[in-house]
Amino acid sequence: DMQTDNAMCRKLIVESLVHWVKEYHVDGFRFDLAAMIDLDTVDAITKALQEINPDVVLIGEPWGGGYYNPDLLAEHGWASWNDCFRNSIKGREPQFMDTGFIFGDLWGGKDKHYYTRLFAGFLRGDGGNYQHPSQNVNYLESHDDYTLGDFVRHVTEKYPKDTRTLRKYACQLNTEETQIHKLAALCLLTAQGPVMIAEGQTWGRAKVIENSVGLDANMGKLDHNSYGKDDETNWLDWAEKEQNKDLVDYYRGLIAIRAKFDELRDDQPGFRSFVNGEIDMSWGVKMKKKDEILVLLNGDKFLEATYNLEGSEWIVLANCDHADPNGICEVMGTYTVPIRSGVILVRKTAHTLPLRGAEGPAGSGIPAEPSAVGPIGGEPGDELAPAPDDGPIRLG
Repeated sequence: DMQTDNAMCRKLIVESLVHWVKEYHVDGFRFDLAAMIDLDTVDAITKALQEINPDVVLIGEPWGGGYYNPDLLAEHGWASWNDCFRNSIKGREPQFMDTGFIFGDLWGGKDKHYYTRLFAGFLRGDGGNYQHPSQNVNYLESHDDYTLGDFVRHVTEKYPKDTRTLRKYACQLNTEETQIHKLAALCLLTAQGPVMIAEGQTWGRAKVIENSVGLDANMGKLDHNSYGKDDETNWLDWAEKEQNKDLVDYYRGLIAIRAKFDELRDDQPGFRSFVNGEIDMSWGVKMKKKDEILVLLNGDKFLEATYNLEGSEWIVLANCDHADPNGICEVMGTYTVPIRSGVILVRKTAHTLPLRGAEGPAGSGIPAEPSAVGPIGGEPGDELAPAPDDGPIRLG
């Protein structure tokens, strides 16, 4: 802990940050336990860094020392991690009555309206924490606590708490785990605001406690908080990416879709509207600028959700299996979202190149014949650079 309101302490903090920006061209900072930084120092940091780089990124972890202040950080111009989004989509702890949407629960007794606010920047005027959606950093996993992959392993009881295993077995995702991860990814990449993705999240990384010092009584368990370990527990094994390539490719496709369609990155308040689903665990998000985008979600573990599609044909960009910025298939009339899944649609217009064939059974995501598609959205000939596989990503 530091007494940041001490004049010399504040001077050390500000001058260190200025040095890193000037000499190393660092363009953004994330502040650990930012609730413990006094607000005068927050303002001093902002003023000094914006004089050098007006676009500097300042993100706080909005808790620490018993304090919680995302609203105050937002008032002073900082973004912060949105743990409300994390808890509502994933859950807070992998235990009964504490899990979220991807496990078929509305976390903490919340209702659908609360979730739609999370997908629209979680603004103060709507009962949230932020002045603007650009301050709302959505995430599901960080360096603290369980990885998203291990959270899923516990909740699905693939590995109940205190179960011991080897990393080579834990890291391989089964069908249920992959389904849950894909819904989590689709929620994360379609919510309004910047996105943070942790290292290894794209392949459901496991942190199995290693016994590098020969004294760890918890060897072989999934690690709840591995910040103090400099061993194989925390090291990334890139070979695991190939074991779960289907999920990696799904993330890559979603990131490419978000990069291609401005509507998904638009951070203006009030830009999004919502569609009420027919069951408690379903709703949709509508966005329209150059293209019209429709995201339909269903977190229910047992019931499908059918939505009426307005107007002409729609092109499926992502469904429960695949994500492709060039489109998967065409649908019209209605779309049935399977259990624990979602879909991203773009309305077919004159500037979207048509797909060959229409979709098979309603909502199945199966083209009647193989697709031969060109770019959808943007201008003909637009191409995307290869998307990164993992690591912190700021999109929005």
